[in-house]
Amino acid sequence: METTHTLYKCIGNGSVGAGCGYEQEVWGSGVCKECGGMLQDEQGKHTATLLIASWRAADVTRTERGWPGHFVCASECLFRRNTLLEYNKTKLVISTVGNWQIDESGNAQLLSPCAYYETQVYFADTSVYHDIDVTRQVSINCQSTINSMEGLPDTAANNMHENIVGKMIAAIQEM
Repeated sequence: METTHTLYKCIGNGSVGAGCGYEQEVWGSGVCKECGGMLQDEQGKHTATLLIASWRAADVTRTERGWPGHFVCASECLFRRNTLLEYNKTKLVISTVGNWQIDESGNAQLLSPCAYYETQVYFADTSVYHDIDVTRQVSINCQSTINSMEGLPDTAANNMHENIVGKMIAAIQEM
Protein backbone atom coordinates (compact mmCIF):
# COMPACT_ATOMS: atom_id res chain seq x y z
CA MET A 1 0.00 0.00 0.00
CA GLU A 2 1.43 3.37 -0.98
CA THR A 3 0.67 6.47 1.05
CA THR A 4 1.23 10.16 0.41
CA HIS A 5 2.62 12.26 3.21
CA THR A 6 2.57 16.04 3.54
CA LEU A 7 5.60 17.78 4.98
CA TYR A 8 5.01 20.58 7.47
CA LYS A 9 7.55 23.25 8.44
CA CYS A 10 8.06 24.50 12.00
CA ILE A 11 7.14 28.18 12.33
CA GLY A 12 7.45 28.35 16.13
CA ASN A 13 4.95 30.35 18.12
CA GLY A 14 4.57 34.07 18.68
CA SER A 15 6.25 34.15 22.07
CA VAL A 16 9.26 32.03 21.11
CA GLY A 17 10.22 33.29 17.67
CA ALA A 18 10.35 32.11 14.10
CA GLY A 19 10.72 28.40 14.87
CA CYS A 20 13.49 26.05 13.93
CA GLY A 21 12.35 25.49 10.31
CA TYR A 22 12.52 21.69 10.73
CA GLU A 23 10.37 19.86 8.14
CA GLN A 24 8.44 16.76 9.17
CA GLU A 25 5.28 14.76 8.74
CA VAL A 26 2.59 15.47 11.34
CA TRP A 27 2.32 12.84 14.06
CA GLY A 28 0.35 12.86 17.28
CA SER A 29 -0.02 16.35 18.67
CA GLY A 30 0.93 18.28 15.50
CA VAL A 31 3.82 20.14 17.15
CA CYS A 32 7.44 20.23 16.05
CA LYS A 33 9.43 17.23 17.25
CA GLU A 34 12.55 19.40 17.55
CA CYS A 35 11.37 22.49 19.43
CA GLY A 36 7.65 22.11 20.19
CA GLY A 37 6.66 24.95 17.83
CA MET A 38 3.60 25.12 15.57
CA LEU A 39 3.69 23.46 12.17
CA GLN A 40 2.44 24.91 8.91
CA ASP A 41 1.86 23.30 5.52
CA GLU A 42 2.73 24.97 2.22
CA GLN A 43 -0.80 26.44 2.00
CA GLY A 44 -0.28 28.18 5.35
CA LYS A 45 -2.61 25.97 7.40
CA HIS A 46 -1.53 25.77 11.05
CA THR A 47 -1.61 22.25 12.44
CA ALA A 48 -0.73 22.77 16.11
CA THR A 49 -4.07 21.40 17.29
CA LEU A 50 -4.26 18.57 14.77
CA LEU A 51 -4.63 15.10 16.21
CA ILE A 52 -4.36 12.30 13.72
CA ALA A 53 -7.02 9.74 14.60
CA SER A 54 -5.67 6.97 12.43
CA TRP A 55 -2.63 6.53 10.18
CA ARG A 56 -1.94 3.57 7.93
CA ALA A 57 1.16 2.52 6.03
CA ALA A 58 2.74 -0.82 5.19
CA ASP A 59 -0.42 -2.51 6.53
CA VAL A 60 0.21 -1.24 10.09
CA THR A 61 -2.70 0.79 11.41
CA ARG A 62 -1.86 3.42 14.01
CA THR A 63 -4.64 4.93 16.14
CA GLU A 64 -4.14 7.75 18.65
CA ARG A 65 -6.52 7.36 21.55
CA GLY A 66 -7.76 9.86 24.11
CA TRP A 67 -7.25 7.91 27.32
CA PRO A 68 -4.18 6.79 29.27
CA GLY A 69 -3.05 3.23 28.74
CA HIS A 70 -1.24 2.42 31.98
CA PHE A 71 -0.50 3.73 35.49
CA VAL A 72 -3.26 3.59 38.06
CA CYS A 73 -3.03 7.35 38.79
CA ALA A 74 -2.82 8.42 35.13
CA SER A 75 -5.90 10.62 35.53
CA GLU A 76 -3.70 12.91 37.68
CA CYS A 77 -0.98 13.11 34.99
CA LEU A 78 -1.00 16.20 32.78
CA PHE A 79 0.77 14.28 29.97
CA ARG A 80 -0.93 11.19 28.52
CA ARG A 81 -0.44 9.41 25.18
CA ASN A 82 -1.98 6.11 24.11
CA THR A 83 -1.24 4.68 20.66
CA LEU A 84 -2.70 1.44 19.31
CA LEU A 85 -0.78 -0.36 16.54
CA GLU A 86 -2.50 -3.13 14.60
CA TYR A 87 -0.83 -5.51 12.15
CA ASN A 88 -2.65 -8.64 11.02
CA LYS A 89 -3.96 -10.06 14.31
CA THR A 90 -1.29 -8.46 16.52
CA LYS A 91 -2.22 -5.38 18.51
CA LEU A 92 0.21 -3.34 20.63
CA VAL A 93 -0.52 -0.41 22.94
CA ILE A 94 2.18 2.21 23.52
CA SER A 95 1.37 4.31 26.59
CA THR A 96 3.26 7.35 27.89
CA VAL A 97 2.30 9.23 31.06
CA GLY A 98 4.01 11.96 33.05
CA ASN A 99 3.92 15.27 34.89
CA TRP A 100 1.97 13.68 37.76
CA GLN A 101 0.24 16.38 39.82
CA ILE A 102 -1.04 14.89 43.06
CA ASP A 103 -1.60 18.15 44.92
CA GLU A 104 -2.06 21.85 44.21
CA SER A 105 1.63 22.74 44.59
CA GLY A 106 2.23 22.64 40.83
CA ASN A 107 5.26 20.39 41.37
CA ALA A 108 5.40 17.17 39.39
CA GLN A 109 5.79 13.98 41.41
CA LEU A 110 7.90 10.99 40.46
CA LEU A 111 5.99 8.11 38.83
CA SER A 112 8.67 5.69 39.96
CA PRO A 113 11.83 6.12 42.04
CA CYS A 114 13.57 7.98 39.21
CA ALA A 115 11.08 8.97 36.46
CA TYR A 116 8.74 11.90 35.90
CA TYR A 117 7.59 10.41 32.57
CA GLU A 118 7.53 6.82 31.38
CA THR A 119 6.55 4.84 28.31
CA GLN A 120 5.43 1.23 28.46
CA VAL A 121 4.34 -1.16 25.71
CA TYR A 122 1.83 -3.98 26.09
CA PHE A 123 -0.02 -6.43 23.89
CA ALA A 124 -3.67 -5.39 23.69
CA ASP A 125 -6.39 -7.33 25.43
CA THR A 126 -9.34 -8.83 23.56
CA SER A 127 -11.91 -6.23 24.65
CA VAL A 128 -13.65 -4.03 22.12
CA TYR A 129 -11.32 -1.16 23.16
CA HIS A 130 -8.09 -3.17 22.86
CA ASP A 131 -6.73 -1.79 26.13
CA ILE A 132 -3.48 -3.04 27.62
CA ASP A 133 -3.15 -6.62 28.80
CA VAL A 134 -1.15 -6.00 31.98
CA THR A 135 0.08 -9.61 31.96
CA ARG A 136 1.80 -9.17 28.56
CA GLN A 137 4.26 -6.26 28.73
CA VAL A 138 6.68 -5.86 25.81
CA SER A 139 10.35 -5.18 26.51
CA ILE A 140 11.66 -1.87 25.11
CA ASN A 141 15.33 -1.56 24.16
CA CYS A 142 15.60 2.24 24.20
CA GLN A 143 14.98 5.26 26.42
CA SER A 144 11.59 4.86 28.07
CA THR A 145 11.79 7.30 31.01
CA ILE A 146 12.51 10.99 31.56
CA ASN A 147 14.16 11.72 34.87
CA SER A 148 14.02 15.53 34.94
CA MET A 149 11.48 18.33 34.65
CA GLU A 150 14.11 20.70 33.20
CA GLY A 151 13.69 22.25 29.75
CA LEU A 152 10.67 21.09 27.76
CA PRO A 153 9.87 17.70 29.31
CA ASP A 154 6.50 17.32 27.54
CA THR A 155 8.25 17.76 24.18
CA ALA A 156 10.92 15.24 25.23
CA ALA A 157 8.18 12.80 26.34
CA ASN A 158 6.37 13.24 23.02
CA ASN A 159 9.61 12.55 21.14
CA MET A 160 10.30 9.51 23.33
CA HIS A 161 6.78 8.18 22.64
CA GLU A 162 7.18 8.72 18.87
CA ASN A 163 10.58 6.99 18.89
CA ILE A 164 9.10 3.94 20.61
CA VAL A 165 6.08 3.93 18.27
CA GLY A 166 8.50 3.89 15.32
CA LYS A 167 10.43 0.98 16.81
CA MET A 168 7.20 -0.91 17.52
CA ILE A 169 5.92 -0.34 13.95
CA ALA A 170 9.07 -2.12 12.75
CA ALA A 171 8.87 -4.82 15.45
CA ILE A 172 5.17 -5.64 15.03
CA GLN A 173 5.77 -6.62 11.39
CA GLU A 174 8.26 -9.26 12.56
CA MET A 175 6.02 -10.76 15.28
